Amino acid sequence: MLLIGLVAGGYFYFKHQHVTEPAGQAPSGEPMVPECDLLSEKTLRDLHTTNFVSGAVGETSFTCMWRPTKGKDGTNERYLDINVSDYADYSDPTEEAESNYDYERQNVSPGATRVTEVSGPWDAGYLVGDGELAAAELVFRKGTKIVSLSYDGTDKSYGLEDGRMPIEEAEAAVKKVAEEVAPNL
Repeated sequence: MLLIGLVAGGYFYFKHQHVTEPAGQAPSGEPMVPECDLLSEKTLRDLHTTNFVSGAVGETSFTCMWRPTKGKDGTNERYLDINVSDYADYSDPTEEAESNYDYERQNVSPGATRVTEVSGPWDAGYLVGDGELAAAELVFRKGTKIVSLSYDGTDKSYGLEDGRMPIEEAEAAVKKVAEEVAPNL
């Protein structure tokens, strides 16, 4: 009995250290590129992703990535990525954007458990819940731009393995982000 108690106590001590350890990393110090300045500080705090880690800008697209700041964003890992592609330079930009949006919509990962159309301040949009790449991804087309927002993470637990964050939380987060990003494009 004593041996079982010691093993159980050791396990829960170890797991408690893991569960209560702050998520994330030290602030990256990466300067915010203007294209990525799309979200309020409050939204980033609410999503537990205050650490801007990357902003890559190309001629017709840009990608922005946020992660948790250690000691500031709680104990569960969260990841927010935004990708924007602009088809304004094509001969028929709206048609090109529509075509690419339709292609992406038709090629949603078959492993996703929920795919729904969503309306908002954009022309067309869909939400993928519990996909292979993220707990939630919202893709929308606004004019000549296609925007893909993904939010994912893990929740620490006392069980043997940590679990994926709640899908409902991830879906609500990407909807909130989309509604804030769309008017800024």
